[in-house]
Amino acid sequence: MVYLLLGILLWVVVHALPSVGLDVKKQLVARIGVMAYRGLFSMVVVFSIVLMVYGWKQTSPQLLYVLPEVVAPIAKSLIYVAFVLLVAVGFATRLKRVFRHPQLTGVLLWSIGHLLMNGDNRSVLLFGFMALWALVEMLLINRREGVWIKGEVPVVAKEVMIVAIGTVLYVGVMFLHPYVSGVAIL
Repeated sequence: MVYLLLGILLWVVVHALPSVGLDVKKQLVARIGVMAYRGLFSMVVVFSIVLMVYGWKQTSPQLLYVLPEVVAPIAKSLIYVAFVLLVAVGFATRLKRVFRHPQLTGVLLWSIGHLLMNGDNRSVLLFGFMALWALVEMLLINRREGVWIKGEVPVVAKEVMIVAIGTVLYVGVMFLHPYVSGVAIL
């Protein structure tokens, strides 16, 4: 459980820099440069994910709740939409006209989907924190950036491409899931 908590804490701290530690971020960028900052940020994020996965695998699951099987298709649908939203963040898309924060909304839906299917202590800790983090980040970014200015409406072909990439990513993760989390979902 310690590694899981350390991974979550590291994730939150590194992501808090742009939101609440903007001066620290600016000083760091001024000192090491923007590319080095991005590289360092990426390495710390990857390390936090490694810690979370390792900690999740090392924590003995203790069941806290069980939801009826009828929620499984709902949960899987939320996770699928999350993958499409995660892909959408890198493109001009109509989804960005509906969701101000497609990536954070994707993390929130991904977390909720996992909480609907997994009622053990380690899942509640990981996915509960990730959901809470996504909500807080959205609020902090909204406060920092002010009024939401929606982008132009892109062509429909781009929307189809985003859904296709999201679908491929979702299917790929389904196949890799047992190797990453130790839990087969197919």
